[in-house]
Amino acid sequence: MPGHAPENKLTIRFRVGGWLKLFVPVGVLAVASLVVHRSAWQRAQVWEYAVVCGLPVAVAGLWLLARRRYYLRLDPAGLTLHYVGRQRFYPWCEIETIRVVRKTVMDVPAGQAIALRLRKDSAYRGSMQRLAHLATGDDVSILAVYELDASALARVLEEWRLRYAR
Repeated sequence: MPGHAPENKLTIRFRVGGWLKLFVPVGVLAVASLVVHRSAWQRAQVWEYAVVCGLPVAVAGLWLLARRRYYLRLDPAGLTLHYVGRQRFYPWCEIETIRVVRKTVMDVPAGQAIALRLRKDSAYRGSMQRLAHLATGDDVSILAVYELDASALARVLEEWRLRYAR
């Protein structure tokens, strides 16, 4: 199992390759633009160079940060979502359902996510979760950008929920 720790803990890390697939085409187009439209780029302003060159640097920096700071931690107490700047904890007994959903951006498929529905009376259901519930019917959405694909991740989470929910 990826990132496997002792039997009662599991860490599932950010998947490097999947995220980069989104940005490689953009980088290829930027380089092609620099090569094909060389004379136009010779007249470009400093801010245009900063955007075209700074974007790949920013993406690489975020990728390195995400690899170390964006992961899931499963233990008998619950599920902890570690983001780059914060973390969220959900006890297994507060999670009612776990399912795979398709994400779209302006009706364009944007991958899969794991949707969690928390108990209606859950103390972990804050204002953002209630708002998300009104919009989608789910309280928490976890993009499937980890070492496991969406269906395998949902199965693992459901196994842990069934084992440790009291």
